[in-house]
Amino acid sequence: MDKNAIKKYAVWARQELISRVSQRALIYGISAGEMQENVDSINGKLLTRREKSQRAALISRVKQMGYEQVIEEVAYTWFNRFCALRFMEVNGYLPSHVRVFT
Repeated sequence: MDKNAIKKYAVWARQELISRVSQRALIYGISAGEMQENVDSINGKLLTRREKSQRAALISRVKQMGYEQVIEEVAYTWFNRFCALRFMEVNGYLPSHVRVFT
C-alpha cells in the first residue's frame, strides 16, 4: 500500500473541506472578519426559523472557540463521515449494497 498517496490525499481533502465549509459559512454571513447577529435575511435570502436558530448556534460557537477552530472541526467531522461511508461501501455494510462513492 502506498502510504504517501494516502497522506497526500488526506492533506488535499482537509484543505478542500476547509475551503468548502468556509464557503458554506459565508453563504450564511459568517466569516473570519464579520458576523451580523439577529438578521432575517442574508444576501437577499430569507432565513427560516430553523436556519436562524442554527446560525445563532454557529455564531455562538465561533465566538466561544474562534472561527478557524470551528471551521477546522466541521471539516474534520465531514472527513470522518466520508471515510466511514467509504469503509461501509467497500465492505458491503450499506443497505441494499448502495454505492455512494463509486
